[in-house]
Amino acid sequence: MPYAVGTTKTYGPTNSTVGGPTVRGKPRGPTFEQVLVRTEQGKAAGSQRPLQFSSHALDRMRAHGIRMDAALRQKLQAGLELARSKGINESLVVTDHVSFILSVPNSAVITMVPRGAPQGDVFTKIDGAVIV
Repeated sequence: MPYAVGTTKTYGPTNSTVGGPTVRGKPRGPTFEQVLVRTEQGKAAGSQRPLQFSSHALDRMRAHGIRMDAALRQKLQAGLELARSKGINESLVVTDHVSFILSVPNSAVITMVPRGAPQGDVFTKIDGAVIV
């Protein structure tokens, strides 16, 4: 049986100046590379956010006489970055004298517990712990 001979029309991605890239007339989402670049930029931007303290954490630090010196802040920041690199959202960061609960996406200290506090403290709603 003979095959039909003639021209064929092929459909492929086209660039439209009005609606952005389209495929067969339908809008196309961002490419994998674009999503990856945005994600990496978001991570880099998140890591540049200054460390913030909730009012509860500040109250607890005052009540227990904990001073945030440069060395403690550096350890806390290192713990935050390590937790972020592992994909942790809510982290317990344990330092020499104080344990902190951090909201990693918000770069915020939620609360803290000094070492030597009464036994029986339970940390809930965390998905990782970092010891620095």
